[in-house]
Amino acid sequence: MHFSYAAVFLGLLSMGVLAETAEIYQGTCKVATGKCAVHSPPGPGRPITTVKNCPAHGQPHHCTADGRACNWSTTTGKVVCS
Repeated sequence: MHFSYAAVFLGLLSMGVLAETAEIYQGTCKVATGKCAVHSPPGPGRPITTVKNCPAHGQPHHCTADGRACNWSTTTGKVVCS
């Protein structure tokens, strides 16, 4: 069985679990480059920013345009961007 972090994230988002923090997700962390591929406006030519803490093992999956990486905290049950 293939496990998809994106499906889990979208599932939680659709249930409103992450609604209060969803706006912080401006992009997806590209592990190979350590860059944040920004999904939010301004559309074509979206800024690509360096994510300071984008580890090689694949986490975090989400990041902010100002270069912070976002992770789900199992201790607080909230998304933390650092």
